[in-house]
Amino acid sequence: MIQTTDAGAGGLGNITLGDCGGNPASITKTGGGDAALTLSAYGSLYFNSGSAITSNSGKLNVNLLA
Repeated sequence: MIQTTDAGAGGLGNITLGDCGGNPASITKTGGGDAALTLSAYGSLYFNSGSAITSNSGKLNVNLLA
């Protein structure tokens, strides 16, 4: 999966893992073979404290681009 942002419509192009209140969020791969996850932000990548990216099934290659 690839998630990409830009600065269109007056936005900053940031990606935040979590909500605006500072609560954490998780991305978990739960099935299938090996896979890749790419988060590509025009601006910045933010991970709220306690947020996680994990895999319970196969390898998960994570690419973080900002």
